[in-house]
Amino acid sequence: MNEEWNKLNFSDEIIVKIFSNIDYPGNDNDCWKWIGYFNNKGYGNIGLFGTYHLAHRLIYQCYHGKINPNICVLHHCDNTVCVNPNHLFLGTRKDNILDMVNKQRQNTQKGSKHCNAKLTEDDVVEMMNGTITGKYTRIADIVKSYNVSEVVIRKIFKGLLWKQVTDNFDLKNLKDKLYILL
Repeated sequence: MNEEWNKLNFSDEIIVKIFSNIDYPGNDNDCWKWIGYFNNKGYGNIGLFGTYHLAHRLIYQCYHGKINPNICVLHHCDNTVCVNPNHLFLGTRKDNILDMVNKQRQNTQKGSKHCNAKLTEDDVVEMMNGTITGKYTRIADIVKSYNVSEVVIRKIFKGLLWKQVTDNFDLKNLKDKLYILL
């Protein structure tokens, strides 16, 4: 194996295992598509030495050498399946977040449109009104009714979650009424 490709000094067997999962387009300019396994975030994954590795991190290290585990490997091309080392660069977690924001890739969906939402806007309004009218007197009642964690309920009543809904309520007076809840 060419030393340029094997900065981690893997055996030929390991190199073959890694590179057999790449759809190489025939040039170094286009994305090299990972065709092996993927994690739940859409990044290539490969099992080696008893643990899973992100494919783009592993390929970057094959070409450039070992990197600190606290350093991120980012994509110039924004293609999560790409492992072309020419498309990869290093950065901190902050750099990764700034790159995501600058490229407008962050999830901007709020409320019930967010992919992880368990509540709807109407649920939050009912929760607030139910507390005002005395239907709910304990956080446990709300948790049970809506099947969400106590932490979520506390954050809603503090105006930290579902702000687009809770802004329509006087949370200070509501908190005074709900001192037992918070």
